Amino acid sequence: MEIWRPSSAIRRRISCSVMRIVPSAVFIAQLVYGINAADTSEVATMARTAVVGLALVLFTFCAFGAQVLPQQRNRGVDLAIRGKVVIGNGGDVGQRVEVRLEKTTMQVVQTTYTDGGGGFEFRNLAPGSYFISVTADGYESARQQVEVFNNFGASNVTIFISKSAADPRARLSGLDAEDRDVIDISQMKENLPKKAVQEYEKAIEEKKRGKLENAIKLLENAVRLAPNFYHAHNNLGSLYQSLKRYPEAEKEYTRSRELNAKSERPLVNLGSLYIEEAELEKENAELTGRILDQALDALEAAVKLNPRSAPAYLLLGTANYKSSFLEEAEAAFKKAHDLNPNLTRIHLWLANIYVMQHKWQEVIDETDTYLKENPNAPDRAAVEDIRAKIAREHGQ
Repeated sequence: MEIWRPSSAIRRRISCSVMRIVPSAVFIAQLVYGINAADTSEVATMARTAVVGLALVLFTFCAFGAQVLPQQRNRGVDLAIRGKVVIGNGGDVGQRVEVRLEKTTMQVVQTTYTDGGGGFEFRNLAPGSYFISVTADGYESARQQVEVFNNFGASNVTIFISKSAADPRARLSGLDAEDRDVIDISQMKENLPKKAVQEYEKAIEEKKRGKLENAIKLLENAVRLAPNFYHAHNNLGSLYQSLKRYPEAEKEYTRSRELNAKSERPLVNLGSLYIEEAELEKENAELTGRILDQALDALEAAVKLNPRSAPAYLLLGTANYKSSFLEEAEAAFKKAHDLNPNLTRIHLWLANIYVMQHKWQEVIDETDTYLKENPNAPDRAAVEDIRAKIAREHGQ
């Protein structure tokens, strides 16, 4: 599906003129294909990866401003994350599994183990964005984002993990696990300097331990030894991005792109990076518009390379949305959902768009679909409350 948008020059002028119209309370899930990413295969495994933040907050602000849920403001709510780890077919893992709570920088906040039924809980949390990381013997690792909002109490999440396949490629995670052009570690050793591959493997282990600076040093050494080491460059970029070292991350993603022009993944990473940077510069509308323009260029190139990449379309929708190109954002979000129906929170993003367009019946339709597809959603009561208010105030 071709998604039209204005030329770069026109687009920058439009973005600068309307940027402040769009509320900024959107929580974007960082999509980075590297050693800090979960396995993000387009359909099956993306079910266990949070690729979009909770659009409910923006939806709430758009529809009702500061008057939403005032009765909850002064309550002493114990913020927590409760969840369950299950295998892909819905069964129990059959072992106690370590579960780590991490911040977006991959700093470990808390660690716990599942109970006999796979359940776990983290309590006494501050509002913000967290990642749940799960590692179990015989299973592929998973990393899923969870948003904790003030006054919402406990957030509930289900983490799906899959058994490791016999194929050596299945032992890899993130980019390496799904890249169509990937070779396994043993093949890397045949085509790259042995020391470079050893440094790469050590970096992955250091990252798993949360020692990011050590992992970065190892990857930096790997690319010095093997300047054409595509995976090392890409993973180094993802670590730089996680530490907000944006110029260095951009350099590594760009080098990855040069080394593997057939893959959309470096472009998706660049799009993610630019969106993140734009969020930090949101007070400067002109600069934000220019950065988002870079994100749009990268992500449109990504979907041309791989028209079946749900993450690319999801981020393309996000970049268009933040640029106030609502029709283009709507088209990209719908395409992402078509490619991966498990991305049910896209319905709330679409509801955001329709709120700004005053398409109240479409708002109701999207919230109804979201509620139908997520009968046990932790934010169900809040979404139902907002839906009822819109229906009442707009005669739907």
